[in-house]
Amino acid sequence: MKKLKLTLIAATIFGGSLFAQPVSDVAVIPVAVTINTVLRLNVVAGGNIEFVINTIGQYYSGIENNLQHDTRFTVATSRNFVVQMGAEDVSLVGTDRGTALGANSIPLNNIGYSMTATGNHGDPSEIALLVSGAAVTPLIGSFAAAAGSHLIVSNLSSSAGGTDDNAFTINWVCATPTLTLVTTQTTLLQQNIAQDRYITNVYLVVAPI
Repeated sequence: MKKLKLTLIAATIFGGSLFAQPVSDVAVIPVAVTINTVLRLNVVAGGNIEFVINTIGQYYSGIENNLQHDTRFTVATSRNFVVQMGAEDVSLVGTDRGTALGANSIPLNNIGYSMTATGNHGDPSEIALLVSGAAVTPLIGSFAAAAGSHLIVSNLSSSAGGTDDNAFTINWVCATPTLTLVTTQTTLLQQNIAQDRYITNVYLVVAPI
């Protein structure tokens, strides 16, 4: 009887070893990266440009660029980018002295500009200025209608970077000989312009590419 018990115990132990399975478990650890695009354009100076025509000489030759007619802006972006600029209106609209026929207006191409890059990113390496150096181009209107034609800064290489990398100056002029040579517009004197304050809003738009 004692021998039988020992045999049963041995069989039980052996059987348990024979049918036991190894135990394992799995843990899942999600690893994710959320990329938020940084895209900032900031006008740091010259957010309000005003040309005042007071003399016959200015009626003939317009007003050349100087520091008070400069707009400085920066771009901070985590992606390569382009900048577009355009006026809200197709002309400069009078605000002070309307007539029975409506507001006064003058052609938008009396305003022109050139650009310089003042940051670490240069032209034409990381970025390309569409109007640079001594070249002057007329301001374009109806921004929403043809935004693609309003490009002023284009990416060439890696334009992404901070404000130290992407800093720009817009040099504004009004009815200068250099501008009228491009536009074939007549002088302010020949345009016979009524006294008024003429204005339009100009938009700067940065977009990733």
